[in-house]
Amino acid sequence: MPELWGDTLEAAGSLSGSATGAIFLLSADSLVRGRLSDVSPVHGNSIRSLFDEFVASDAWKLSDAVQRMCSMQPASFVQVEDFLTAEEVENDPVRIQLRAAGIGAHVCSAVAMLSGELVTFAFNGG
Repeated sequence: MPELWGDTLEAAGSLSGSATGAIFLLSADSLVRGRLSDVSPVHGNSIRSLFDEFVASDAWKLSDAVQRMCSMQPASFVQVEDFLTAEEVENDPVRIQLRAAGIGAHVCSAVAMLSGELVTFAFNGG
């Protein structure tokens, strides 16, 4: 039920102290689909516009962080930066934009669907 994801992301983000939470449905054959939690007043429109840009493009295919999580498919939440080199964190195009918006470290979990799509949950520190 897609209409419930906003509240679910808000609740999980609140429990974890995250600035934002998102769910993404990734597939090699289609654009990213996703849902962003109601964004914090601190990050507001900048995060919303980054999210909208991300789901409307193939930016995820250029991101070392996203690609690493897609290949690992962590079943439990992991700190994404622990699986990247310092250079990858520094140069990742998605990370660059998020840092500029004041968003820090990420945790991620992924669920592979039988359809071949990958559902990822990401929560970001502020």
